[in-house]
Amino acid sequence: MNGWLIDLHCHTKEKSFDGKVPAAEIVARLGALGFHGVVFTDHAATWQADELEEVRREAGVGPEFLLLAGQEVRTKVDGGAGGDLLVYGPADAIADGTEALALFEQIRTCGGFCIAAHPSVPMIGFGRHAGTFPIAGLEVWNGRYGGKVARQSAALAEAALYGLIAAAIF
Repeated sequence: MNGWLIDLHCHTKEKSFDGKVPAAEIVARLGALGFHGVVFTDHAATWQADELEEVRREAGVGPEFLLLAGQEVRTKVDGGAGGDLLVYGPADAIADGTEALALFEQIRTCGGFCIAAHPSVPMIGFGRHAGTFPIAGLEVWNGRYGGKVARQSAALAEAALYGLIAAAIF
């Protein structure tokens, strides 16, 4: 297979309220399935380099397995629910309830980027804001929500793409 297979949205038992599997077990399973890496995106928490190396050791995978830390942040937009973003770059944990504009400034400052998590899920999906804020992409498949949400998210991603192209042309 050409390319890399990496899970970009993964919660752990150690650091996320909705994580059910220990980090080392996740890494071992993904390695056995042929994945090339994972990014732990626990809610409002980050993994430090020494913690990731301990997980690598416990899981029994080598340095060729990419093991990174990001985070999932539940945002606010103008004081109301904004939706969840997968944030890559900032080293420190970002609190849930952060205003989206402040979050984007923090991401820009450190050279990071973000992706809208489960964008079509009501109240926690950031998809309704796609095209308004500088997100790098939209998550299309999320194992928790299944095919219907995946199709809705794919439609949002396609509409956002065309909206961004139209904005760039006009």
